[in-house]
Amino acid sequence: RGTSPASSGRMETRLRELDDALDSEREARVRAEKLLADIQFRYDALSDQLEEQGGVTVHHVEISKKKDIEVNKLRKDIDMVNSQFEQTEQSMRKRHQEAVNDLNDQLAQSNKTKNRIEKEKQTLVVELDAISGNMDSLSKAKASAESRLAASEQANIRFR
Repeated sequence: RGTSPASSGRMETRLRELDDALDSEREARVRAEKLLADIQFRYDALSDQLEEQGGVTVHHVEISKKKDIEVNKLRKDIDMVNSQFEQTEQSMRKRHQEAVNDLNDQLAQSNKTKNRIEKEKQTLVVELDAISGNMDSLSKAKASAESRLAASEQANIRFR
């Protein structure tokens, strides 16, 4: 079966949609990584402030523990988001590859069909040439037979 322009357009549209989805997933991952870097920067800044203040009191220790817990929670959240983005990206890559493979299969099938049709066309051209030659021979034979028939009728009329 041949690939129509409409189905080719749908295939190209589907490929563009998959590429757009993959790009948006990549952008989301970059945003998550920037968020992680920002949180790490804030954590480092807080750690530096804590070291600068030097005298650690029980109150400061509690605040530090709370901040560490918050930072660890944020890191876990970011790791989870990164993991989800990686899974989504992997899924999108797989679907993209499957779509590309499907399109390649369709293209190969179209090429096979095109080659088969070309071979059939060549066979028909050869057959048409042979029939045309036979028609020419038959036309000449008919003209010769008509000529002999006319001559025979003329001879028959003379003998009567």
